[in-house]
This record gives sequence, C-alpha cells and structure tokens, in this order.
Amino acid sequence: MQTGAWTLGPDGRPSAGSLGVLLDVVLEAAAVANRPRRSWAVSTEIMVDFCTPASRAGCTLAAH
Repeated sequence: MQTGAWTLGPDGRPSAGSLGVLLDVVLEAAAVANRPRRSWAVSTEIMVDFCTPASRAGCTLAAH
C-alpha cells in the first residue's frame, strides 16, 4: 500500500487507523480461504498493536 496525505491525521502525524484497509484485506484473505462452503466472511473487529509509530506519507507498506 502506498501511503500519502490521506494516511495523516488532522495534526499532520501518521494515523494508525488509516492502515485498517490494508489489514482488513490481508486478514480477510485468510478468513475467506478457510470459511465453510457457501458462507460469508465478515470482519467485525480488528485490533493491532504497533511496535513503532505508523509510517509517514510517501512510503510503501507491505503486509504478509
């Protein structure tokens, strides 16, 4: 995911919440791959603990 101005909060600092879309896509892939046939996968709550501050704008982030 390419970060940009949209990943910054109103104070101009990186916002960890802006990474929710990236995390949802990565976690959903695992949930969808292992769901029972003909059922839906829904993310209802995602919680992340960061070891370092969220990345600044202009970086490329990868999730595995």
